[in-house]
Amino acid sequence: MSLLRLAMQQMLFICFYLLIFIKYAIRLENKIINESRTDNLTRLPNRYEMFNYLDSITDKNGYSLAIFDIDDFKKINDTYGHLCGDYILKELALISKNNVTDSFIARYGGEEFIVISNVNNDDKKAFDIIDELRKKVENNYFEYEDKRLYITISAGIEIYKDNMPINKWIEDADLKLYEAKKTGKNKTIM
Repeated sequence: MSLLRLAMQQMLFICFYLLIFIKYAIRLENKIINESRTDNLTRLPNRYEMFNYLDSITDKNGYSLAIFDIDDFKKINDTYGHLCGDYILKELALISKNNVTDSFIARYGGEEFIVISNVNNDDKKAFDIIDELRKKVENNYFEYEDKRLYITISAGIEIYKDNMPINKWIEDADLKLYEAKKTGKNKTIM
């Protein structure tokens, strides 16, 4: 009887630690999945998660996609250092989250961000969402090591068209961003 009791106690002990291990493994897996979908610096969704989001929208009609980036960002990094550049990116992400509601915002890469909004094919609404953000950034200052830095952003916006491949949608918005940069910066082009 005592041998049976000892075997049962050992079995309960093993089961208990196995449950703890499984819970730990599940938590760790969820953390890894979350981190793989989030930009480490800005805490915004990353490019991978943005594509997942776009794939999850079954009917993209009525949506706009905007790409914006920081004007002369290289100059900021060269003048003040990459830590300052990182600070600017984090602050810009925060400004974007706080001022562009009801939209999906992601860090696309480098100093580029993407905003996806359901605007019901309303060109003016699509433009206003991004241009208001551009004005907020322009009128904001970033304080870094006792220096006030002012930055501007340029943006390109594209409204989804029937059966448009996602890469084409992004490319069209990117071409408009390029046009905004080429024609003077600190502007929104649709």
